[in-house]
Amino acid sequence: MGSEHFISIFFAISAAFVFAVSIPCSKCMLCGVTPLTLAGLIYIGAGAGMAGVVGLAAAARRPFRGPAISRGDLPWLAGSVLIGSVVGPVLLLWSLEQTSGTTASMLLSFEAVAAALIACLVFGELISRRAWVALGCITAACLVLSYAPGSETGISPGALGVLAVAVLWGFAASINRRLSACEPGRVVVVKCLAAGLIMTGCAVLAGETLPPAWTVLAAICIGFVAYGLSNLFLLRALRGLGAARTSSLYGIYPLLGTMLSVTLLGEVLDLLALAALPVMAAGVALIITEKGSGMTDPASVRRNSPLHFPLPPFRIPFLHPAAPGFPVTAVPPRTDDDPLN
Repeated sequence: MGSEHFISIFFAISAAFVFAVSIPCSKCMLCGVTPLTLAGLIYIGAGAGMAGVVGLAAAARRPFRGPAISRGDLPWLAGSVLIGSVVGPVLLLWSLEQTSGTTASMLLSFEAVAAALIACLVFGELISRRAWVALGCITAACLVLSYAPGSETGISPGALGVLAVAVLWGFAASINRRLSACEPGRVVVVKCLAAGLIMTGCAVLAGETLPPAWTVLAAICIGFVAYGLSNLFLLRALRGLGAARTSSLYGIYPLLGTMLSVTLLGEVLDLLALAALPVMAAGVALIITEKGSGMTDPASVRRNSPLHFPLPPFRIPFLHPAAPGFPVTAVPPRTDDDPLN
């Protein structure tokens, strides 16, 4: 393995750590602030902070490398903003109002399960037996954490919300794979600012008011560190590792978030969390220590896989016009085995 591989691993683990910080911090800030307003401020802080980083890098003549965002990337960018940067964060903050930071952190481990299943069913990647065992452990632990004995349905609404967020972010991971070849700084700035403005605009239309100045400043700082830097690190890791391996390494952030919630918020793990924690930790450890990515994508096997459902190419006529005199050729989605330029 070359130095580029280890650098990509470092960025994936760094992304997990900085994002884990946001879970207990966001939980603390939800008192008196609605999830929509807080999410908008966090993403505006992420976008503005990353714009400053990009500007400083350009001024120092060390700009981020990579091609600019093209018209063909716009549908994927819009999907990433809507799914991963608007719906997901708002739903997560709402869920944090309904459940503890430790439970929410642990349930977010389901993102690895969602990312693997989506990669298998939609993009035709093959999951190894070891990875299936790991995903089974994580799923079983999430089912235990979702149980709420005192509720009418026996399932915690907050836990279901966090699991929905994990599914959304698992799908967003595959979308971001299409954007990883672009210049990462610009992608993060566009994603975060677009999401922040959308959510802030919706909050204003809903009649919500801004929180105190210190809360706004804290949200902006959390956004820059936990969302801006984590998105930048993730895109950099995706370029060298691919979606499956990056998601596996990034999957340690729920365990990090659990430890931070216990340390910073003083939360105590209940019996369900204590029972689920070792099972979930075992699943995460199996995924992280998987040789390679845990998924392969040989074309001959993919065509014969009963779990692969080929979808029509993602093409919008006015964004992908055909050149005069040339037939339109569908370009298949990029996979982890494709070379990156």
